[in-house]
Amino acid sequence: KLPPTFSRIDLALDFDTDESFALPFVPDTYAVRWTGFLRVPEDGEYRFTCGSDDGARIRIDGAAVVDHSALRPYGESNGKANLTAGTHPIEVVFYENYGYASCRLWWDGPGWKRRIVAPEFFTPPAEFASVTPPFIASISPPSGFVEDEVTIRGAGFAGAASRVTFRGVPAEIVSATADRIVAKVPV
Repeated sequence: KLPPTFSRIDLALDFDTDESFALPFVPDTYAVRWTGFLRVPEDGEYRFTCGSDDGARIRIDGAAVVDHSALRPYGESNGKANLTAGTHPIEVVFYENYGYASCRLWWDGPGWKRRIVAPEFFTPPAEFASVTPPFIASISPPSGFVEDEVTIRGAGFAGAASRVTFRGVPAEIVSATADRIVAKVPV
């Protein structure tokens, strides 16, 4: 029930390492709540698998499909739902309590096997409809030395709230706009 530290659009739930969360703080203890809509391509039974370290809960149409609230090293929890073709409200809650962090969401559907739920099957909630999902179009120069400035161009960057890392090491942001970030290569 606390207000969020920050909000953003994630294109998929496929965070397999601490660094993949790209958080603007050191990830030791935190919780994430993803909300939006899941586009189901056809009627049928769907099996959802959430791999997490630590806890995770998935609700679709308000009903719990996966609920693993205990601390654990990486593990997977499963649940099934009969869904009709179309959009369904989805909420995924994940929490991390020290150590390794991971949260990944797969699904199996009628006639196809397990795969990560791809970005084209998610739609953000209405309050984020006008937000451009982030993407990187170019990085210049493509490599550099410590303290060199690198320009990242794209769209959907959060300006001053952006975080850039080089192999997991946070970089100093020199300047940032919605479509351009200049960062120094860290030590």
